[in-house]
Amino acid sequence: MAGVLINMKLRLDAETVQLGFHLAKLLGVLWRADWQPESEGPPDSEGDLSISGYATRIGADFVVAGRHFREVYLVDAYYRERGEKWRKVFSAHLADPVFAKKWGLDRWGGRCSILSWHRGAWEDLLCSQPDPPRSFAHVQTAGLSRAKR
Repeated sequence: MAGVLINMKLRLDAETVQLGFHLAKLLGVLWRADWQPESEGPPDSEGDLSISGYATRIGADFVVAGRHFREVYLVDAYYRERGEKWRKVFSAHLADPVFAKKWGLDRWGGRCSILSWHRGAWEDLLCSQPDPPRSFAHVQTAGLSRAKR
């Protein structure tokens, strides 16, 4: 039984490290947001992806989006395989730890709640981006994107 608990602990620790890296990269990519979906529409000609806030498109098949809602930042990643429909592959709420209980923030030092996380090729694509990782403190002081409304 102790071996099972140790394996679970190691797996959770590895996942926490991956989450921290992915969130920092997602926030870094989002900082260069060059597209506001509300004003330009969906990122594809079929129109099957509808999001709001700020977004950064990486290639033709990967979009990182974020928006501010009350005291929470919503961060989502969308990915599609060639010829397929868009799929939300990552979704999280980020907020100051003061709001941890209200929003159920139980990850990343009480600053994050994962709504969905589908592992896949999009993670490699995210990690290959040249954008430097951003801290949540930077998001709180400067906003999700350098693009201003």
